[in-house]
Amino acid sequence: MKKNVIIGLITSILCFGSLALATPSTQIWIPSTDIQRFGTFHFGLDTYGNLGLKSAANGGRGFNVLNFGLTAGVLPPSISEKVGIEVGLDFRDVSGDTEDPIYGNVKVGVAEDVFGLAIAAGGYDFGTDNDVTDYNVWYGLVSRAFEAIGRFSIGAYTGNDNLLVDEAGAESSSGVLASWDKALSSKWWAAVDFMSGQSSYGALSFGVAYTVGAGSSVILGFDVYNNSDLAKPTVTFQFDHNF
Repeated sequence: MKKNVIIGLITSILCFGSLALATPSTQIWIPSTDIQRFGTFHFGLDTYGNLGLKSAANGGRGFNVLNFGLTAGVLPPSISEKVGIEVGLDFRDVSGDTEDPIYGNVKVGVAEDVFGLAIAAGGYDFGTDNDVTDYNVWYGLVSRAFEAIGRFSIGAYTGNDNLLVDEAGAESSSGVLASWDKALSSKWWAAVDFMSGQSSYGALSFGVAYTVGAGSSVILGFDVYNNSDLAKPTVTFQFDHNF
């Protein structure tokens, strides 16, 4: 589930800044088992900002990232109605640094009604600069939805061990993914997700989303990173539209 609105809101978001992943379909921070349908394009504008708090990952400066992404469902139902594939590209500005701004992602998934569990596997943050932006995070997830209490997801990830490191440079490139999410009404949705590890990717995130129109929603969330010496908490505002 994700977000989008109107030009005036976009303008205010652009003034805010942020931190974000190259985004496949996600919860708040981690990937979800959702897949964009064939012929659907998903535009996302994600911002994360630590409100001026100093971060070791950003040379002791405040950390802000702005991420524009477009993800599309590419597997026709004539090939399979149960399996989906999505691919996407993102343009990311990290605290004003756009030297290598392009990232890619891909995901394949199987609907829950096939095996009783939704299954997804893929990767994201495929950067273009070797050992600088190619985080290359690969993951697998399974999820199960329960009408009364929501959907639970669990999985694992691994990435570039030269980049996914702690503040001392020690490798922290693999771990666990977990989340809970639930539609609270026809307009409201909530989620909590977790990514283990001591790199800047490891975090506990939570937030709520509001549907503002057909195919459009906004998310307001908060991220607390596992390694407080490396990354300070961030506020995230995310804006998506499916068309």
